[in-house]
Amino acid sequence: MSCDMTSRHGVGAHSYANDTQLYVQSSSDNCEAMFARLTSCIDEVGHWMSSIRLKLNTGKMQQLMFADQTYHQTLFPLSEAATFNQKNIDD
Repeated sequence: MSCDMTSRHGVGAHSYANDTQLYVQSSSDNCEAMFARLTSCIDEVGHWMSSIRLKLNTGKMQQLMFADQTYHQTLFPLSEAATFNQKNIDD
């Protein structure tokens, strides 16, 4: 996967042996756009992988979100389609 592919969507990436992490950050007033960018990037990665006869295993995809209590209510309603293991981290 090229860095250009993720950077076109404003998404950062870390790649390891057989694992890739995509990451974004956003303020609470821009969450919907952040989810749209991330989804669009994942779609493009999936199409690219298909073009080289690989398959993106969506069953193993995980999301990890960090938010303080103020933003928690803003973020999680937007991600109802995803399953989250939510943990509260207190100061």
